[in-house]
Amino acid sequence: WQGALDLLASRLQARLTIRQAEVSASRPTRAPADVVLRCDDETASRIVLGRETPFEAFLQSRLNIAPRVTESLTRLLETVFPKLPVL
Repeated sequence: WQGALDLLASRLQARLTIRQAEVSASRPTRAPADVVLRCDDETASRIVLGRETPFEAFLQSRLNIAPRVTESLTRLLETVFPKLPVL
């Protein structure tokens, strides 16, 4: 997959751009992203830290995923934001 993914919370906002197997992070721009995740700051932190996956937050109605949730998008998000074991 190649494209732009925006994670948009109240204060915490970032764009991940994936091109030719390289990932870069930046601030979101006016150009629309291919995938947009919207949530509160606490949920964004939990996802980025690997405490929960985007799909887990989505199922608990704490995360909005656009354009729409599909199996391939869920796999992509769980690859980009994997759940990590707590030590």
